[in-house]
Amino acid sequence: MRHHLRRCAILLVPALLAVLLFGCGGGGIQIMDQFPDEPTTITEETTDPPEYYTDEPEETTYDTTPNETEAGPQATPAPTVAPPAGGQQAPPPPAATTTTTRPPAQNTQPPQQPPPPPPPAGNVTALRFDTTSPVSIPAGPTYQLRWTSTPANASVSFRSSNTNIATVDTAGRVIAMGQGNATITVSAGNRSDTVTVNVPAVPVTRVDIMPPTDGIRTRTDVRVGETLSLRAEPSGANGATASNRTVRWSSLDPSIATVDPNTGVVRGVNAGDAGSRLVIIVATAQDGSGIEGRAGIRVYA
Repeated sequence: MRHHLRRCAILLVPALLAVLLFGCGGGGIQIMDQFPDEPTTITEETTDPPEYYTDEPEETTYDTTPNETEAGPQATPAPTVAPPAGGQQAPPPPAATTTTTRPPAQNTQPPQQPPPPPPPAGNVTALRFDTTSPVSIPAGPTYQLRWTSTPANASVSFRSSNTNIATVDTAGRVIAMGQGNATITVSAGNRSDTVTVNVPAVPVTRVDIMPPTDGIRTRTDVRVGETLSLRAEPSGANGATASNRTVRWSSLDPSIATVDPNTGVVRGVNAGDAGSRLVIIVATAQDGSGIEGRAGIRVYA
């Protein structure tokens, strides 16, 4: 703007000087009344402007070098994308994508080695039970036998002389089944050893009488002339199976109902004038403990 004002001023100064020189008389400036009859040609003399006035816009140079000690390192500006022809805005450049690839996990654990196979049976040089014979095993719980072989990882097998008294599995675990003695044998190749297992008697501590059931209700009654079968369940301490499970049946009033002493079959005899009477049936353990179980049975006409 200042450049144009200076240029206009330079052009107006010679024109104003010419007007003042040719349009004014000796008595002052004549503006409206004293115009010459003939038109006066005014010749405008132009003077070339000094060299420091040019048509080119002034350029100002600034020192844009950042001072790293004051502002710190400067980030490099992002490149400018020129818009395409036609005035449409060019789409922004795609954002840079960073892909991080993680190395596969390394297995730091050493590979597990399979256990060595057992030696052939013919290579076993020694085999014996560590359990002192005889060993007493109560009925119910499991008992683990111990043995030693040379070599230590020799493959062994077990067997019982009487599985009704004691059974043994492939790991040497013994389960007592009933009163008595059984021999357990461990074998490997041409080597073997034995241990005697004694299962002591389990005395009866309880007798339960189980009436029959038809799937809906438990029957505790019998019609005169008909029968009802009862069952006894003797048991030892803590629910262990009693060694002697034999019982003896009896009726406290045979005139109302009788019972077979061996099978526990009850037969109705007399319902009385009221048409219904109650009788007590007893099951007594035969192991010498004298433990009894009782059940009430009603006889009706």
